[in-house]
Amino acid sequence: MLRILSNLTFAVRIRKDLKFQPLRRCFTKTKGIVDNNVEQKWFSTNDDEILQIVNECKLKQLTKYIEPSYAEAIISNRTNNGPYKSLNDLISQNELTSEHLNNFYTLINSLKIRQKKWGKFVLSPAIKDIVMPKTVLGIHIGLDALTWTLLSSDLKILDWDCLIWHDTTRCINNIDLVNKALSFVQTLPLSSCYVVEEFKIRNRTLSYLLFIQQLYIAIICFLKLKESQGWNNLMESKNNICVLKYMASAHFFKLVVGNETIATKYITKLILNNEPIDDKELKLHVDDEVKHKFTTKSIEHQEQMGWSLVKALTLIRLVTIFNDNQKCRKND
Repeated sequence: MLRILSNLTFAVRIRKDLKFQPLRRCFTKTKGIVDNNVEQKWFSTNDDEILQIVNECKLKQLTKYIEPSYAEAIISNRTNNGPYKSLNDLISQNELTSEHLNNFYTLINSLKIRQKKWGKFVLSPAIKDIVMPKTVLGIHIGLDALTWTLLSSDLKILDWDCLIWHDTTRCINNIDLVNKALSFVQTLPLSSCYVVEEFKIRNRTLSYLLFIQQLYIAIICFLKLKESQGWNNLMESKNNICVLKYMASAHFFKLVVGNETIATKYITKLILNNEPIDDKELKLHVDDEVKHKFTTKSIEHQEQMGWSLVKALTLIRLVTIFNDNQKCRKND
């Protein structure tokens, strides 16, 4: 009897789970079957957006979402019969399948994500055109170390190192912070672009975080000063010091659980093993000398160096996404 009750409870739980599962995620292709009521099943909350696109877009714009032959048919029927009033009208008039609409929806979401990502993750600069830099230097200010990663646009790690800035056995005053910031900036390898991340103090009871914030500001000031003095011939244009929004790199690579970040160890391990780090089969190249420099550091410093790498990689990925989106707009 207990076993029967347990099985019934499990079955009810499964049915409840299935009831609330988004249907478009459960979609599987069945050859030869066309669902005539796709509007109700998959697109009840997105039909207005799709209908706006098919009723307003010109041919070149529409082919971003669907094959040219179907795009031509959609526009021809729209011209002859007037705007589409529902997705079922769109299906019946153009012999579309549920698979076509599912792809349609996916591409709409993809382009929307591309358009939003730059503003979502980048604080400065806010510019229209972005040239992919030849090299990006990611900078991370850790609890006791200043770390950097020099990354080329073809995803090769050229330099990966750290400088200890905080000795817990002695107090730090403002002059010490300024000197450490200046020494750090002078130590950094030259790059065509520098990227840091906005720093915020969430727990003001931790006084040492105030020192990190002051150090962050001092480093930015020295970078901007040297930029204005034309110190770096590698810089291809102005505004090549990029500031990511707070926790942008962690969010970009899904290293956030709730309000807390998780370790970069998983990403660095994949890189050192020459494995892809995401579903885009993104691989980084690191030679033995750079790899040895990283592996000889303590675990704490490796973690801080991992964050400088993630920051540099975030910027390169964002520039790629931004430029892809700009090409789409120019083709409209």
